Amino acid sequence: MAQELLSSNIDGLFEKMNLDEIQQVLRKMRIEVEKKREDLRVTVGSRYRDLIEAADTITEMKKTAEEVSEHLYSMEDKLGSLKHRQLLGFQTDIFSSEKQKQVLEAKKECRILAAQIKLLMELPEIIWKQIEAGSICPAAQIQQLGYHLHTGLSVESGLGGSAANIQNWFPVINQQKVALASFDDIIVKESTNHLMEIQLTLERATDSCCALLLFRGTNSAQMLSDFLKFRSETMRSIMSQNGIKQQLQSFLQFIVSSFATVHALFVEGFPESNLPQGLLSEKLKATCQSLASPTVQMLSLTPGFIRQLPPIITEFRPSIKELWSPLPISHIRSEFQKWFHTIRDVIPKELNQLLSCVSHIKTLASLRDLAYNTLQAQPFTNEWSELAHRLFGSDVCLWEQLFEPAFVEKISSIIQGKLDHTLETVQQSIEQNYVNFDLKTWLWAETASDLPQSATSLPNTSGVYMKTRCYMPSVQQLCGLWDQRLAVLREDLAYYQDEKTEDSKLFSPFNKFGKRTKINEALEKCCIQTVRKFVSTLDGKDDNRIMFAMKVTIGMSDLCPQLKLCLDTEERGEAKSWNSLVEFLRCSALDLFHVWKTDLLTSMEQNLEGQLQMNSTSDTLKFTPMWDEITIQEEAESGSAVQSQIRVPMNPSFPLQQSLFGMCQEINHVGPHAIPKKAQLHLMEDTASSVLKCYEKYVSSHSTTLSQAIALQLLFDVRFVGAFLLARDNKLMQEKARNLCESLEGRVDPFDLDVFNPHVQNHVKRAVQRLQFVFGPLLTADRHAILWAARVANPVGSTKPEAPSVVGLVSSTPRFLPLPLMNQRPPNIDGNNSINKLAESSSKVDIISVNQRKSKNKIDTAAANATSTARSSAAAFFGAMSSTWGSSIFGGDK
Repeated sequence: MAQELLSSNIDGLFEKMNLDEIQQVLRKMRIEVEKKREDLRVTVGSRYRDLIEAADTITEMKKTAEEVSEHLYSMEDKLGSLKHRQLLGFQTDIFSSEKQKQVLEAKKECRILAAQIKLLMELPEIIWKQIEAGSICPAAQIQQLGYHLHTGLSVESGLGGSAANIQNWFPVINQQKVALASFDDIIVKESTNHLMEIQLTLERATDSCCALLLFRGTNSAQMLSDFLKFRSETMRSIMSQNGIKQQLQSFLQFIVSSFATVHALFVEGFPESNLPQGLLSEKLKATCQSLASPTVQMLSLTPGFIRQLPPIITEFRPSIKELWSPLPISHIRSEFQKWFHTIRDVIPKELNQLLSCVSHIKTLASLRDLAYNTLQAQPFTNEWSELAHRLFGSDVCLWEQLFEPAFVEKISSIIQGKLDHTLETVQQSIEQNYVNFDLKTWLWAETASDLPQSATSLPNTSGVYMKTRCYMPSVQQLCGLWDQRLAVLREDLAYYQDEKTEDSKLFSPFNKFGKRTKINEALEKCCIQTVRKFVSTLDGKDDNRIMFAMKVTIGMSDLCPQLKLCLDTEERGEAKSWNSLVEFLRCSALDLFHVWKTDLLTSMEQNLEGQLQMNSTSDTLKFTPMWDEITIQEEAESGSAVQSQIRVPMNPSFPLQQSLFGMCQEINHVGPHAIPKKAQLHLMEDTASSVLKCYEKYVSSHSTTLSQAIALQLLFDVRFVGAFLLARDNKLMQEKARNLCESLEGRVDPFDLDVFNPHVQNHVKRAVQRLQFVFGPLLTADRHAILWAARVANPVGSTKPEAPSVVGLVSSTPRFLPLPLMNQRPPNIDGNNSINKLAESSSKVDIISVNQRKSKNKIDTAAANATSTARSSAAAFFGAMSSTWGSSIFGGDK
């Protein structure tokens, strides 16, 4: 079972089994792994004691062998001395001096041969120790010495035999060559690994390059190329690391160490520079030249043992195959630029992938600070400018060129992502809240939050301020959501942009806040694009949605202070971007208001056209309000005065009043006091244009059947619209109204027109004054002021000008309809009587009926008395109003 699991094909398992079965196989495999581990522990534990005993035995055998060798050497020396003394029993023959010399030479050769073989056998262990200590170049030198020893023993003849006989006598010589050859790959691999270290030190780089030169024997140009290839492999190994912080720090250490190492190893000829240079040439001189120390001195040998070695061994120094010559700076710069261009293309791409998992700018700030501290701690960063100019030919801004662009791009991406998420949330909130758009109920309900909570509270946060701007709670919530998300974004961005106190004595590797302007521009651009995208998604499916979108659009400029801070981050004092966006929001709000206004005017035109269709006498009576009866006096042919009565219109027709009142009801639902001035002006002019259009259409279609009475009423309506809604500087609309009046005057008898015209004109003025505040939501603040000033300057029906009124000084549409109040109350008027008289007067106005007036003086006197009565009792009338008055004026429930 275990063998089947271990030999199973993973891809085949996933093709044949489902997830549960795969998990069962995984559990079985883990169980088998644990069993194998336990078996290994048992095996090792049972053999551990034997291994310890064997190790101790080997150590004792080594010591015994060394002692035997020492005793043998001692015995040999003593025997030789005894033979020299010719002691009895030790010398059987008397040799000649020449034969003695031959014997001594043979013994010397024997000692030399034994010393070489002993040294050759000890070299592998010495090499291992050097490799473990990280001294690769000494290990390579000792290995070269071993090869040299083997070569000498292979060609040396002595002891009465040839080199072949010596190898036959001592087979260990060839065995040691195999052992020495096994270190070739190890030394090359260790050298390569050292050169591929991320934070490469100069000592290790010099040591490893020297070892490779001893093995490969390449020239300086090839060594530079190989070194840069090793550094490229280092970069690839960094890319396989886990953790963005570790990779970022490794990239910085890798680049700085690569710059410093290339300069230290290969650059020469700049004596004025404080940077290390020519280390590899110096290392080769100290290793290979005749003045260098012999390799044997690197070994821990006793002087007596060294005396037994031949001079060819004691004076051995390794050599390289090709002559080493320093590279010109132009060649180094050319190769290094190619290498740097490669990493400059790879590192930003890799960094973009690493930063893809970062979702907060605070994290980017910590990574930037890590890079700053890493570069600050690196050696030679103080001389970075000289180092870069020497190797690259120009200054290399390491952070600005390789790393900062990816950081700035990621910051822009995070900003855009958070704004997009905010936009999505706001759009969902609009879908939930626009259906609850009930401005009138909220506007007229008084709550404790209407006034500021304290004296230190901002005035634009009170409930009264919100009501003056018609920012409903849902609008406040929506804009508050925008503002809150932008505040969080700016707080996150502050970690990257706010300057902190740094130690001025320490070297600054780069400017942390060099891209602040670019980041602010990215923030500004993203905010503008998001706001424009948000506005573009606002559509006009129904009136509630249109007006809610308009309030939100306008409210963003008032209720989102963080948006202004995001757009105008620099202290320029001009705020061009903010002003431009505010203008865009206002224009967008006007566009939405135009859509709502167009639908409203279209509905009004349809209703007005339908009511103007008078197909019967009954329709005509319903259309026309009661006219005023006026007594006029004319001179007969006999010279006597003749009195007669005429009827003239005194109020706009019922269809016109209903249409204008319906418009006011709709306007009151959206808060007329918060409509922009420009929008109010367009609304007033477009309303007049729509009314005149309906009247032109009616007159042109009834040119032959239009009676004089209907023509007079229509003439009154047109003049009322012109006097009420059209400003004098609107030449085009004034001309249109004038042409329509001329067309209607053509339907009236000229003699009657001359008689009726002054009275009609006076009644038009009275109707404008009387209905100014009933139809007030249609007028702009300026139009209100103009009409009121005209009323105060020349009140119709009174020879005495009215006293100044505070209402005339109001420059904007008030919350309540302005009422003309007198400064003092006449003492001879009772409050109850005043209310009754005002009610009676108001009733007369509503039914638009006036009794016969006997003369013009009587008319003026009655009008003056009515005006005086209204003024004196206005306060009592205001106090007697019920809450339903406001509903009736502002249109009731929609």
